[in-house]
Amino acid sequence: MPAVSLALPQPRVPARLLALAAAFVALTVVTVLGLVVGAQPAAAHDRLLSSEPADGQSVEAPESILLTFSSAPLETGAQLAITGPDGAAVDAEAPVVDAAGASVEAALPAGLPGGAYTVAWHVVSSDGHPIEGTFGFTVSAAEPEASPAPETEVSETSSGEAGTEVAGEADDLAVVPGAPDGGTASPLLLGLALLAALAVVIASVVVMRRKIMENEDLREASRRAAEEAEEPPSATDDDGEPPAKA
Repeated sequence: MPAVSLALPQPRVPARLLALAAAFVALTVVTVLGLVVGAQPAAAHDRLLSSEPADGQSVEAPESILLTFSSAPLETGAQLAITGPDGAAVDAEAPVVDAAGASVEAALPAGLPGGAYTVAWHVVSSDGHPIEGTFGFTVSAAEPEASPAPETEVSETSSGEAGTEVAGEADDLAVVPGAPDGGTASPLLLGLALLAALAVVIASVVVMRRKIMENEDLREASRRAAEEAEEPPSATDDDGEPPAKA
């Protein structure tokens, strides 16, 4: 039996539906292109790379504020507003744009007091769009320098006068009270001192002599007691007669 092929009819897409699909694709492409093109200027803005002092850094005495960007900002429109710890604005010099270094710098006044400082910056990016930001740093209070101790200078004249005064005081101490002015101890006082010393010596000799005699009497009594203890008892009975021989 011969094979019979059946051809199914293919559906036809309406022209309106094709037109709507083409319009949707075109709208999607346009939207994506618009987003990409619109994002390019924002991505091209310059950005801050670093600052000196850095954000949160503690420094002793900064001389200036230096901002470094990814590209050199425009020379017009650069502004730096610096606020001190008391809330007052710091009188800094006008910022200077360095195109070669892609930086902006403003000199600070000398002798900034210690405390926290805030920097608000505003520049115009190289693509013409303004950019801005803030950061802070701290100035540490300088410790007062210790003043050197004053050196004491003693002149030769002062030294000589001091030596004379000391010698005079020593002479005054050497003078015995009651002695004539400008003289030494009188012969009467010297004689009394010698008599007193002699009396002390004689009294000491007498006391020592007495001690020696007492010690000799004690030794003599001890010797006699020892001899009496060594003598044997006499050979007599109770009546005082010698015992009878057996």
